[in-house]
Amino acid sequence: MNKLVIEGLVATTPRMVITEEGTKVFTFRLANSPEGKDRINWLTATAYGAPAVKMQEKIQKGTVVQLWGDLAVRDWDNGERSGTSVEIEVYSFFVASNPKIAHSCNCEHCEDK
Repeated sequence: MNKLVIEGLVATTPRMVITEEGTKVFTFRLANSPEGKDRINWLTATAYGAPAVKMQEKIQKGTVVQLWGDLAVRDWDNGERSGTSVEIEVYSFFVASNPKIAHSCNCEHCEDK
């Protein structure tokens, strides 16, 4: 079982794409800072179909969200570089706060405090 529940900051501008098959795909990068830790974990969040549409209506850069989904760890190679990405395939979400919440990830949004 690879179920994951995580809370974090939507750190990039989310985007919606539609596949050739007509599936809606909503994706963004999530910044998560574990309590008591001096590090930030970065995940890619992806939703498909109906959850993607609902997320597009409610989520923007700077929103704090709780996500429920399946953990996916993928190796990638673009010809010049290779690596591993950690992703959550979202099936449910909760908007935890509005975009003006204070946080400390040193992103563009933090500069607006």
